[in-house]
Amino acid sequence: MDDALQRLWTSRLTRRAGWYGPAAVLVLVLIIDLNTPLGFAVSLGYAPAVLLAALTRRPTVVATVAAAGMLLTLAGISLSPPALPGIPFTYIAFHRALSLAAIGTCAGLAIYVLRLANRFAAASGMLDMAGKLGKLGGWRVDLRDRRVYWSNEVARIHGQGPGYAPSIEEGIGHYAPEYQDLVRQHISACMEHGTPFADDMQIVTRTGERRWIRGAGRAVRNGRNAIVAIQGAFQDID
Repeated sequence: MDDALQRLWTSRLTRRAGWYGPAAVLVLVLIIDLNTPLGFAVSLGYAPAVLLAALTRRPTVVATVAAAGMLLTLAGISLSPPALPGIPFTYIAFHRALSLAAIGTCAGLAIYVLRLANRFAAASGMLDMAGKLGKLGGWRVDLRDRRVYWSNEVARIHGQGPGYAPSIEEGIGHYAPEYQDLVRQHISACMEHGTPFADDMQIVTRTGERRWIRGAGRAVRNGRNAIVAIQGAFQDID
């Protein structure tokens, strides 16, 4: 219970801290704008505050900061010192309009990217949940670095932590000794000739437990039909 309360408190502090940077930029630009004669493009400085707000990963924060920046841009027309002699109002209006456009563009792009990131995170979460329920994951071996990249579920099946990426030999070493030569043959044939494979075999987890798995793989080719990787599925069927 204490850990849950601590995580909740930490998340609230993080959300509040996310406002400090954009708010500080807004205040700084406002102070400069109120002490600078009209005609200078000071209000363009509100646009970076919008980009800084995107670091909170919350579209509502981005929209709020953008709205504040636009209001302050318009308010500066009447609150800032008069323009220097010879500067027409059309020049002042152009700079203010440019600032509004910059703020709006930054906000639109930031919100679009954040929504895409949120959708991707949601899809990844659903895939991860499906992997846990079905005990099914994916793997890939790139021929350039010859390392094995496991999905989180494949790592869990092996008793390893997320992000574990063994070499090919280390990955083969997780199989029970009587299956290691067969795995080498499958991988070699797939890398050299593109021969797909699928087999039920046993692995030995990090804790020494033997588990039955179903492994399948196929070749990945580039535009010139050259094999650049092999990838496949891995399921706990114990």
